[in-house]
Amino acid sequence: KVTTPKCSDTKHRALSVEETRVFLKYAEGCHYYLLFLFLLNTGLRIGEALALAIFDIHKEITVSKTVSRTSNAGFELLDTPKTSCSYRTIPVTECIECIIQKQKQLNQVLSHKEGWLFPNSRGGMANYNNVDICIANIIKRINADGIEFDAFSVHAFRDTFATRCIEQGMQPQTLKTLLGHSSLKMTMDLYAQVMPETITSEMSKIK
Repeated sequence: KVTTPKCSDTKHRALSVEETRVFLKYAEGCHYYLLFLFLLNTGLRIGEALALAIFDIHKEITVSKTVSRTSNAGFELLDTPKTSCSYRTIPVTECIECIIQKQKQLNQVLSHKEGWLFPNSRGGMANYNNVDICIANIIKRINADGIEFDAFSVHAFRDTFATRCIEQGMQPQTLKTLLGHSSLKMTMDLYAQVMPETITSEMSKIK
């Protein structure tokens, strides 16, 4: 029987609360710092986030496009997301609104006028290869300071969002809708990872 590795066995893993705190501390000043915060607070796929234009966001985020890899290793904007279930709207919380406003201000300062919410350093459409390179460089700096920190890809922010949601008691069906999944099984099997500290906390409730 051929099986694919679990997310927790690859770079697609959920970060613990402490890992998230350490990573964000070292990520401050990085071009994609606000993007990292945005992904951690929305659970969007990286392609969906990079495809967002300013006009896609009002009181909610409209997910209707994605940045996808082409056959010749390039990237293109697609007018349809990954699947039909990926069409969705994400409520804009106070925290998400703060991130968006700070990103808009940054875009103005850098004179990025093409309309992307999270453009690359030149103001054009960003791609997730560069985001992963940025993450890898941040992890190198963390390890260089003597802090043991395992590698991860940008997709880990989506894993982390889902895991925090489950830990905070969000209904699985609600999480499924926010992530844009077609089945509840996919949501729970792939993204709702149980952190060791959560297991310890839950066991302590048994009398």
